[in-house]
Order: sequence, then structure tokens, then C-alpha cells
Amino acid sequence: MAPGAPAVSLPNLPGFSVRKPASVDARFPRPQTLKYVAGYAVDENPVLVGEVGQAYYNTSAALDTETPNPASTSGRLPTNSNERILPNWVVNDRKVLRWYGFFQEGVADSPLEHFRVRKVILHYYLENDTLEVTEPKQDNSGIPQGAFIKRHGLRKGDGNLLRFSDISVGSNLDLYGKVVHIIDADSATRAFLQLQNLPQGPAEAYPSGPYDQVAAGRIPTTVAPALVDGERPLRLSEMLMGTGRVANQQQFMNNSRKVLRFYCIWDDRQRLFGDRQPFRLHYFLEDDTVEILEEPQSNSGRDAFPIFLRRTPLPKDPTNTRPSPKINRAICYGPGDLRLGAFITVYGRPFYLHDCDEYTRQWYQDNAGYTRDQLAPIDVSEPAKQLPVASMPPWNGFGSLEDSAQSCLHLIPKQPVKDFYKLMQKDKIVLRFAACFLETSTHKLATSDRGRRFVLSYFTADDTISIFEPPVKNTGIVGGRYLERRPVHKPNSQKTYTEQDLFAGAKIVVHARTFDLLEADEFTMQFMENNRHIFPQADWTAGFSALKGKTAEMRTALIEADLNGTGFLSEKQMLNAFQKAGADFPKQLVITMCRKLPRDGSGCISAEALLAAVQ
Repeated sequence: MAPGAPAVSLPNLPGFSVRKPASVDARFPRPQTLKYVAGYAVDENPVLVGEVGQAYYNTSAALDTETPNPASTSGRLPTNSNERILPNWVVNDRKVLRWYGFFQEGVADSPLEHFRVRKVILHYYLENDTLEVTEPKQDNSGIPQGAFIKRHGLRKGDGNLLRFSDISVGSNLDLYGKVVHIIDADSATRAFLQLQNLPQGPAEAYPSGPYDQVAAGRIPTTVAPALVDGERPLRLSEMLMGTGRVANQQQFMNNSRKVLRFYCIWDDRQRLFGDRQPFRLHYFLEDDTVEILEEPQSNSGRDAFPIFLRRTPLPKDPTNTRPSPKINRAICYGPGDLRLGAFITVYGRPFYLHDCDEYTRQWYQDNAGYTRDQLAPIDVSEPAKQLPVASMPPWNGFGSLEDSAQSCLHLIPKQPVKDFYKLMQKDKIVLRFAACFLETSTHKLATSDRGRRFVLSYFTADDTISIFEPPVKNTGIVGGRYLERRPVHKPNSQKTYTEQDLFAGAKIVVHARTFDLLEADEFTMQFMENNRHIFPQADWTAGFSALKGKTAEMRTALIEADLNGTGFLSEKQMLNAFQKAGADFPKQLVITMCRKLPRDGSGCISAEALLAAVQ
């Protein structure tokens, strides 16, 4: 490029921009604004701020393009080059001007008023020149009150923002079609405006509207209250004058939260599709009202409908009541009408009171003089219906009796359903007894059968029995399984043996052979002792209690049974002594009682310990 030729700048496009390095002589010093005074760092140039009314609104001046208002807080320029100007929102933070005013609102279709006076409060925020209008809330006014105009900058008719200089006491403001008349300002607002050379006028009073005059009683209303049953002329005069007493106020104060509870029955079975249903009746003493609730019952076939009668005075004869805004309490049920064993009529439905709670009993004893017997509950339960039980059909020759029952229930027989809960809970509980053949009048025992011993096992999981014969050498009898595990029916019955039928000393018949249960193993004994409600033969406490009056007989029988005179007897001798003393106890009970008594080294039971236990 020739010297003196004009410089041509490159276009500002990607790839054409050139970064010029800073000059070597260029300096970028960091200004020092702090200095140390007495060991503390302080600002070297303190901020100078003038009066509040003379502060410079930097933000407002930069954004506002209107003609500056001399009364506004914005527009002052800094006079000192060293003076730092703070923005408006910092200087006037939390500074609010407040005025009081009202506006009139037309009311249509009202015989009492044709306009209404609405009181409002104006809040002007100096930090950003915004205005908020609120209306104080009044109880039961029926008018949505509170925020009337939300906080924002309002425009006047000429388009400029509304400033605080435009608001003064005694002036009118047009706020979105509502003409608000300013009647007063608070003391802080008046002091601030006085500094701004904007004095305010004297305070005015709120005008009273037609409704205010009616409420204050200066103009009596022409709408008279309707007469109700039983009202006296004096009571009516008190109501017209706006005075008088509150009905039943003393009763409410004395009996607040006091409720009488009764349990009742409504028997409606004489009607088609009627039923016998239980209910709960609540009597509220504070205002003599009654509430009836339905007592839900499981599997009743009815939908839940809790509230049968809502809380209201209950007339005794609803057919004689006249339509009235107030029911005469003299014809309604009271606490004296509610007593156990009595019927009350609930709009034509008879309810029978049969019980109450403890608080109700105590209340009637303290206030009505009732005795405890008069407040005793009445049994209204009915005997349970005996449902017919289908008898087991006779065995058809195929399978078991349960299979025959399934063939009667289904065309295609199904496998009998087992009790899986019982199978899971009692799977490993097996009761074992030592047994032998017992000779009867119909079955004589052979010589070889008299010494045979068996182990009878009862499986509680499915109520089955198996019998095993331990093999004995040189007897000529092959031992092993005598009866495979299966249910065993009682003679001439379709019922099977249960665990309650098996105990030491019991006789059972298995396929025409009678077995005598001699003793049980240790697990069976402990199981029976732990379940005495199922096995009464293992309840040793009942056995000792039964011998309380036979101490002398037991002592004599024990002395006769003790042949060696050692004071210790075997279980067989103890059983003989019980029989001689007249205590006809099952063998299982005697064995259980002997298990609770001390023994000697040979396993014999102490006779003195038995006598000490029955004394």
C-alpha cells in the first residue's frame, strides 16, 4: 500500500477479524479507593447524599421521557463532581405515603339503599412511583374486599404518570372510572408533603350512606320479623328494638359438648323386605337436638348409609307439627323421655332403646336420680338360626366318603379340597401312643395276640392314623406296618377319630379290632399339657383341685398301696391308690399329675408331695 493511502478496514466476517495486540506503552492501572485509618480500611471518596426530597432518581431519569415535574423527586442533577448519586429505589426504600378516601357505588333492586359508600386507603410508594388502593375488610359485608387496585404506575388523563403531587386532601381522583374523594392523610404523609411545599387540606369525615343509617338505628326498618309459635309480645318488642336475649344461651354455655349416647333397634320385619337394624342415637344437651347414626354390620347386604337422621329437634308426633321457622321444643323429645326399655317414634318408625354408654349412665344418676339397675343394658340379641347341615351321603363304593360327597356336588367329581392352613400349621405335629389289643365280648384274643405291642401315630395335619408293630424275634409274627396312614372312622358312624379322642387309657376301634392306648411319648405329653383347652385329660390343676376334699381317703389309699413303706409309689401303684380313694380319674390325668411331682432315683413318685399338693 502506498504511503498516505487511506486505510481500508476488513469486513467483520468470520475469518476476516484481526485481533490487535495491546500497545507496549498502554497502562491499565487499578484505582485505589481504600485507605487505612487507625488500622481500618475506609472508603477514600465517601458518598454524598442530599435531602430525601432532593435526591437524584438516576433510574427514573434514564427511563422516563416525560416532561420533568418540579414537584417530583426526579430530575436533580449532581452539583458536585465528587458527589455520588444514589438511585431512587435506594433513597426512598420503604417510604410510603398514605391517604384515606371513599367512593360511591350505585345499588340496584334494594329497598334500603340506592347507593353505598365504599371506604378505601391509598398507598403511594416513593421508590418507584406506584400506587396501591385497598379496601378494609368488614365481617359479613357480602362484598369482595381487600386489594381494590393492585400496585402499579397509574396514568392520568393526559397520559403522564400519577405523582404524589397530584394527590391532596379534598381532591378527587379518577381511578379507572371510580371517582375517589380524598378525605385525610396520616401524619407522616403530611410532614413529607410539607417539606415538598405541598400542604394538605383539613381532614374530612366519611359520609354515612342509607344502609349505615339503617344499621345505626336512626331510620327503623319497615320489614318486621315474622311471628313464631309461642312468642310473647314482650319478646317481639325486644326483637323490634334490636335488643333482647339469645335463646337458650345459658343452656348452651352449661351443656356445651355434652352428648348422651343410646343404642337402639328398629325392627321393620313386618314390612315387605324389612329388616332388624341397629342404630346409635346422640342427644345433644346444649340445644336439645337428636342425631341418629346407623351401625354398620359386616355381610349385611346393605350399602353403608351412616346418617339416618341429621341433627335436628325430634318431635314426638310429627303429624301435628305445623310449618314454622322454629319448632316448639315442648313437643319434642327431651332427656326425660329417653330411658332404657322405652320406644321412641322417629317420624313414624319405632326405635327401641336397649343400652347406653357409661357417660350417659353417670349423667342420669347425677341429674335424674336413676339407679344403676334402671340403667342396666337390655339383651336384644336373638338366638342364632340353626343352618341346615347336609348329611354325608352313603358310600357308593368308590374312593372315600369325601369322594362320594363330591359326586353329589358335581356331575364330574372333583378331588376333595384339603385344609391347607391346617396342613401348613400342623405338618410336623404327630401324636404317638403305645397300644395293645383289648379283648372284648365279641372278639376273643388268641394267645399269640396277647403280648403284641403297637405304636399308634396320629397326624394332626390331616386327622389320619397309622399303626406300626415293632418286630419281635422268635414270636412267629412278622412286624412292620399294621395300618397304613388313613382316616379311621368311629364304629357305626361317619365321623373320624380326632386328637381329642386319643389319650392314655382310651379305647379305640380300628376295623373291628379294639386297641387300648397304654402311654404316650414325651413329645405327646408336652403337647397335651401345653394345650389343656383341647385335652382336658392333661389339666393337672383341675386334678389337684378335685382332690382337695379327699385328703384323708388319699392318705389311706397311699398307705395301702405302699407295700414297701418307702413313701414312694410307681405310676401303677399311684393309679390303684386313686381308684381306692374314689377318684375315678382317666389314666392320662393321673400320669400328668405324677409328672408334676418329685421322684426318687428309681422313678417312683413321692406320696408326701401328692398329699401336700391336695391340701
